[in-house]
Amino acid sequence: MKISAYIPCYNNAQTIERCIQSIRDQSIPVSELFVISDGSNDGSVEIVKDLGVDLIDLKKNYGRGYVRAMAMKHAKHNYVLCCDATLTLEKDFIKKALNYFSDKNVGSVFGKVKQKDLSNALSRWTSRYLFHDNEEAQILHYIGLLTGGAIMKKSLVLDAGNFNSSLKSSEDMDLGIKMNASGINTISDSNLIIYSYRHDDLYKTMERFWRWNYWNQKHSLSLFYSTIIYSLKVMVMNDLRDKDWLRIPISLTFPLSMLYFQIQRLLNS
Repeated sequence: MKISAYIPCYNNAQTIERCIQSIRDQSIPVSELFVISDGSNDGSVEIVKDLGVDLIDLKKNYGRGYVRAMAMKHAKHNYVLCCDATLTLEKDFIKKALNYFSDKNVGSVFGKVKQKDLSNALSRWTSRYLFHDNEEAQILHYIGLLTGGAIMKKSLVLDAGNFNSSLKSSEDMDLGIKMNASGINTISDSNLIIYSYRHDDLYKTMERFWRWNYWNQKHSLSLFYSTIIYSLKVMVMNDLRDKDWLRIPISLTFPLSMLYFQIQRLLNS
């Protein structure tokens, strides 16, 4: 079975080499590996060239939907591994994920992201609430789509309409909805480990939380109220139980952050 692999890259000079190496180190090797640089200007393009990886160098930033749609069309093989440039995959990621594709209705299998660095409060908050690193492993079917670390079946992705090239964010969730609505199974297996080396600031962390959890929900006072309750009764209580005092201020900013991004979406719609 031949596998294509791609890495979307936008100014990821700090992590791109580690990501490439994790794909090259897979126990089942890929037959094709390419990077799509989405208008990078930080030296990441030069790193990719020096490592001898095939490169599609876009001269301006088009956004994630455009890059992923292009990758699925460009890939030579029906099984396509995608790994974001800030992530690495465990050595047996491909080997474990391929087991699911004996079912011809499976269109994608993706893993669970774990925060690699826990040295500061924001990274620990990310680990606890964005990645849910404390939860037990589980396997979920028809669960939408996350593409940070995933294997996708190209034919079924294209049948579902491919990624929306106009979307700057949430392109994977949009496609996941279309795939599931078409009866295509998407599987989340938290035994497939992906490590994040990303170091976001508070704004980017909250924006990512909003994209992953609230982007498709309509703004309402009840939604805002639910984020306040979750912040106080779940997040802050967990922070206290974990004796991670520095996480508490971050948890308290959570409701206002979600409100901010909802308002931004309304203004931009």
